[in-house]
Amino acid sequence: SRSSAASDVYKRQELDNQAWLLANKTDTEQSYTAYLNEYPEGQYTDSALAKVEQLKNKRTFLHSFDVQFITIPSGDFMMGVKNISSYEVPVHKVKVATFKLMATEVTFALWQACYQDKVCLHKPKGFINSKNKPVVNISWNEITKQFIPWFNKKTGQKYRLPSEAEWEYAARAGSYDKYTWGDRINCSQARFGYYSNQCEKQKYPDDVKTYPKNRFGLYDMHGNVKELVQDCWNDNFKNAPNDGSAWLTGRCSKAVLKDGSYKSKQSQLRLGVRYRHDKNARFNDDGFRLAQDL
Repeated sequence: SRSSAASDVYKRQELDNQAWLLANKTDTEQSYTAYLNEYPEGQYTDSALAKVEQLKNKRTFLHSFDVQFITIPSGDFMMGVKNISSYEVPVHKVKVATFKLMATEVTFALWQACYQDKVCLHKPKGFINSKNKPVVNISWNEITKQFIPWFNKKTGQKYRLPSEAEWEYAARAGSYDKYTWGDRINCSQARFGYYSNQCEKQKYPDDVKTYPKNRFGLYDMHGNVKELVQDCWNDNFKNAPNDGSAWLTGRCSKAVLKDGSYKSKQSQLRLGVRYRHDKNARFNDDGFRLAQDL
């Protein structure tokens, strides 16, 4: 009968709608492909095909630069250290939600692609054969106003700088020691010591992935380059956010950096160390990595 045929059509449309909502919620190449397999002539076929193409391009782009994002599990940790630096008190508990963090620092090759697209306007001075070295000689403002918008457009995703709390939580990977693996660090674990002549007098950082990763799967959370994060500078942790978010009040012409670099002494690679630089300044041992909300 006509009414049961209409009812069948309605049911099919409802199932089609539900399948599309599910594909959208999962938002992966696989979920949209599964939708297309189930509903090759569905109401959302064109949209699904466009999404598959977009995600394929994103995958190819990230793959071509060997960019990986690691899912950092939620948890809490005590941030700050007593009796070492007035910048690192008071010790306070911070809860961090699950998020993604780039496994390595952003490389010269990736910045070069942004420069070639004429979005990143500054070509940073680099090192010989520096394609796989972390990019340096770029400012916080250039990262946030040029590179990140370009990267987000390329990938169809929304990336950002990590907060200071997220960065430290990910670097610690459950450790309360000075370093992610204990209270000592040596030249087989990180690149540091140019001025103190501890790990040869090397005037540049090493390629990303030269040293072992931490328990979360992140490389170079000690040494190589200091890393710029999202937060404004504050001289201590009084009234700091305790939810893992970036601290967006304070001296906002200054950006926070974490960790030491290839130039630093061993003691400057401690997990709690904090530095500040002007947001327009460029240094040859400042780099960064990106984060993403989940």
